[in-house]
Amino acid sequence: MSETEREVEIQKLIKRVNELEGMVASLTESKEALEAITDTAEDSIFIKGIDFRYTFVNPAMERTLGMLASELIGKAPVEVFGEDEARIIASVDKPVLEGQTVNAKRTLRINGIERTFHTVQTPVFDSKGNIKAICGIVRDVTHLQRAEETIRESEERFRSLTSLSPVGIFQADAHGNGIYVNELICKFTGMKVEEHYGDGWARAIHPDEREEVYHVWHQTIKGESSFDIEFRFISQDEYRKTTWVSSNFSALIDQNENIIGFIGTLTDITERKRVEEALRKSEEKLRTYNEELRIERQALHQKNIALKEVLEQIEAGKDRLAGQIKANIDRIIIPIINGLSDKSSSDMDSYVRLLKSSLSDITSPFIGHLESEYSHLTLRQMEICNMVKSGMSCKEISASLNISVQTVLKQRTLIRKKLGLSNKKINLASYLHSMSKIKT
Repeated sequence: MSETEREVEIQKLIKRVNELEGMVASLTESKEALEAITDTAEDSIFIKGIDFRYTFVNPAMERTLGMLASELIGKAPVEVFGEDEARIIASVDKPVLEGQTVNAKRTLRINGIERTFHTVQTPVFDSKGNIKAICGIVRDVTHLQRAEETIRESEERFRSLTSLSPVGIFQADAHGNGIYVNELICKFTGMKVEEHYGDGWARAIHPDEREEVYHVWHQTIKGESSFDIEFRFISQDEYRKTTWVSSNFSALIDQNENIIGFIGTLTDITERKRVEEALRKSEEKLRTYNEELRIERQALHQKNIALKEVLEQIEAGKDRLAGQIKANIDRIIIPIINGLSDKSSSDMDSYVRLLKSSLSDITSPFIGHLESEYSHLTLRQMEICNMVKSGMSCKEISASLNISVQTVLKQRTLIRKKLGLSNKKINLASYLHSMSKIKT
């Protein structure tokens, strides 16, 4: 080889060395960057050989397992965790050796405590495309898992409680879209649960109230109103049942005071509305009845006024008629009786006096007053009263009526009793005369 050729080869070697040094520097930088990433990562990172033995673990994995890297490198999972946990780990490792990338959750007992891990494992290939290792990233999600379980249990309790609730319960997201209703609301609407999502629930609102309810609901979501409203649902099944409901709801607030949704109730007030309607109709009927009664009372009052006027006219007519009768008797009958009295015998005097007295009584209030006030007197007793008032003695009455004096005395005693004069020092004739002076 000539000197020139040797010089060319040396230059090539120098260039190659420089390239290799650049590559080494680049690899060193990559290694340092990789180490920085793995050392500061909070997730556990590991590499296993195809024999499942650990060849690399980062500090986060040391902290997670409570073991040093030197205690893990070269060991298989069964040596670190035991047989039960090793079987669980193997169920994830084996698909990776078949070329799959596995994304899974698994629960392991670490140092006597159950912990849940989210694992992503992928195969590592050599230059020929053969799998030479398993690389995995593991995140401890125990607290997250427990929180999810708590939320799930809470949701299950919530749904159990709402399914037994005597009121309808609904839930909406922050934009007012329906995301949950309980079974009672489904009975109100005759719709399936999923049909209420979004604004599907509004389809069951009575057409006369749908626009108003929809408007108030969206105004409430914006914070411009209160969803305190009564409206009707019409079930969307074959029964088309109408249900009156009263709504109430409140916003769900997170720890940062942000509205994350809404929850509310719908109370069935159908029976209350029925009672209110019945009461309204009853009050309306009562008002109508009272008005009719007022009109009838007014008409009756007018009739009473007219009747009073008629009675007054009748009484006035009776007075005029009585005056005419008395005037006729005084003008025609009494003069005849006076003439008869002058010509009659002493035996006829008592009859003439009685006739004259009776005619006088016809035109006086005595007989009428006696009959009205003492209707319990017999006709015979009324006749004796008239004779006593005329001044006839018991003997004269006895002769006139053709009864004994004792019978007359007995009748006088009964008359005094019926007139309330028993045990009173009142003359019967004087009492009867006082009655004849009563004016009508």
